[in-house]
This record gives sequence, C-alpha cells and structure tokens, in this order.
Amino acid sequence: MSIENLALSNDVIELLEDLGQTKVPDKNIKVAIAAALFTSRSISLGRAAEIAEVALADFISILNHKNIPWNEYTEYDLNLDKAFMNDIVIKEPLNE
Repeated sequence: MSIENLALSNDVIELLEDLGQTKVPDKNIKVAIAAALFTSRSISLGRAAEIAEVALADFISILNHKNIPWNEYTEYDLNLDKAFMNDIVIKEPLNE
C-alpha cells in the first residue's frame, strides 16, 4: 500500500517520504496513524478501521485495549435517552 492511498495530509506524506518511507512498513504504524487521525476527529471510526486495514470490530477492540474511547456518550445523550424512556413508559405502560 502506498502512502498516498492512506489519504493523509500532504505534510505527513512529505515527512514520511523525506524519511525514505514510500510505503507504510508496518501494521502497527497503520494502526497508530489511524488511531491518531480518529482521536483528532480528522476521520471517522470506519475510515480509521479502513486505514488500519482491520475490521471495524477489531479496530474498536484495539482502541479499547489502548484505553482510547471510540464513542462519545455524553450527559446530554443520557438525558435525551432518559426523556425518551420516560415518554415510552408514560405513553405505553407495560401490560401486567
């Protein structure tokens, strides 16, 4: 795989080429680049898995192993979910 196929910024490509790297030599480097781009919010989780050349579930496992959060479930999201659940319980009580 050539560096250009990774869709990296030109600065990164030039730096790697200056270092004599015309190909990404190691899977760990691909994963590291993908994780860095993902955590900087430059790319999506799916695109990061593609760059790392691993399945999405495997990339999520890698992130978990490195204690890198792969999803953001904020307090705002929790409050939305609570409100939704309250609406369901109030509108559609369980038949007992």
